[in-house]
Amino acid sequence: MKNNFKRYFLQIMLVIFFGIAFVQCDDFLDLKPLTSESTETAFVRKQDIESALVGAYNTFYTDFYVWEGVLLGDVRSDNAYNPIDDAPLYEYETLQLNSSNMNLMVDWTMLYRTIQGCNIVLENIDKIKDPNLTEKRKGEIIGEAKTIRALSYFNIAKLWGDAPLVLTQTNSANPDKTNLQRESVKKIYEYVIQDLHDAAKKLPDVNTSGKKDRATKGVAMALLAKVYAQIPFEVSYNKYDSVIYYCNEVINSPAHYQLLTNYDYLFDGAHYNSSESIWEIQFSASNPDCSNWGPSLNLPPSLTRSTWRKYCIPSQDLVNAFKNEATPIRYNASIINERVTYWYDEYWSAENNNVIPFTYKWRGTGGVPSGDDTYLIRLADIILLKAEALCQNNSVNEAVQLVNNSTIARVNATPIPTGLNKEKALDAILNERRLELAFEGHRWDDLIRTGRINQVMNSLNDYTKATPSSPRVKISYNFDDHLKLLPIPQEERNRNKKLTQNPGYFPQ
Repeated sequence: MKNNFKRYFLQIMLVIFFGIAFVQCDDFLDLKPLTSESTETAFVRKQDIESALVGAYNTFYTDFYVWEGVLLGDVRSDNAYNPIDDAPLYEYETLQLNSSNMNLMVDWTMLYRTIQGCNIVLENIDKIKDPNLTEKRKGEIIGEAKTIRALSYFNIAKLWGDAPLVLTQTNSANPDKTNLQRESVKKIYEYVIQDLHDAAKKLPDVNTSGKKDRATKGVAMALLAKVYAQIPFEVSYNKYDSVIYYCNEVINSPAHYQLLTNYDYLFDGAHYNSSESIWEIQFSASNPDCSNWGPSLNLPPSLTRSTWRKYCIPSQDLVNAFKNEATPIRYNASIINERVTYWYDEYWSAENNNVIPFTYKWRGTGGVPSGDDTYLIRLADIILLKAEALCQNNSVNEAVQLVNNSTIARVNATPIPTGLNKEKALDAILNERRLELAFEGHRWDDLIRTGRINQVMNSLNDYTKATPSSPRVKISYNFDDHLKLLPIPQEERNRNKKLTQNPGYFPQ
């Protein structure tokens, strides 16, 4: 009894030490959350390593995945704007991010804490001698941890470029051991790819629980497709061949992924963990530690019972793109219009009688806590990514046919015409991704990957804050290449003197 008490006391201490809140947010494990004594004695039973893995998964219930994806992927782009009178958030709208922005530090810290949680699992799993830990399950745990770590580094590489590469757990308080210099983005991508290849060999095709909360082989393959598509440097092979290959691995997976017949089902709250979902975060409105409070910051006042301004309002440019579509199916599933008198909107109030469009891809909220899940990856994303790669490989007609027979057919939209040249076809596919995936955090990456970010942002009609008595003023983004990356958080640079700043940001 004394030894058990000591063990659980020390486990609690490690949670505090690592700063990771291990909360039970799913029913796939009936375990007490683990953090651990010192990692030398914490890992004895199968439950110990399972609990550590839960800890890595539970970082999905933090700001980065609850609402920052929309901020980074849609608000920064031409899809939406942020009218909130909050300086750190408004910097994302104007692309005038300061290295002292507190949100940057939160995201940086969360991603590296996730990596730390994965490293703890990977370094300690061989200590478990419990016969209940089968070799098959051991391999799956390793695969899940490597997938989560790969996703974290993929996000870091996209957001900041070169970054410290931490592949072992960090227990030391010695800054000489913990303060690492930035590694090249190329090296980070190489480790991401290796992690995902390793994971794919060990992961099952399906999660036997029926939920899409755990990493599977399909998840690893989908991430490999997205990683190869996003690689920002020259490679020694045709990367688009790799994108097509891994997309096909997903499309033809034994998991039998399929598009839902009704687009609206994806967001009505009753069809989560569907055949279209590859990986999604499971939220629970009844558990404050695992609820999704992101929708309350997006949905209209009538649905959230709150009158504050929302941080993600669809842009005029996106609304026009939806209205140019021959069918209103995706518009009605993505946007809801509501007349608001609580505030003046500089984009919509003056010409729209205070009727404002709001994002609508969450329906389960009745207030701040919501049980709406978040899609990390779904099949439509992978199908359209394959079409893009086919087009880049000059298989234009095949790419167009794939889109016409899948996402466009589902919503009875006007097919993309045949006979387009490569650039026109790419434009059409990119527009299809925009309409299909709006407010799911993809738009910025799409614009970066296809080389369209500078032109799109510099031609965008966005406006600064205004009042009924003051005219709105167009934002001049003056977008250049340095804005493709975020500044390294200054607080982290103060701690780690080895970190250099990204070009164009101060202090250098």
